[in-house]
Amino acid sequence: MFEGDKAYQGGENIKTPHKKPRNRELTAQQKAENKEFSSKRIFVEQVIRLVKIFRIARALVSA
Repeated sequence: MFEGDKAYQGGENIKTPHKKPRNRELTAQQKAENKEFSSKRIFVEQVIRLVKIFRIARALVSA
């Protein structure tokens, strides 16, 4: 199972955070689960940021 953000909601084999229902609030348990979920994902997001900043995965161009 993969973890994704709300953009991937409804995809197969993808776990996403709880989405706030229209005109209602999330329960305290759902908020706590979302916080735990985001704390796991922040590490991955920071690594992706570093890869982009330092161009670690750039394509090699031959002249």
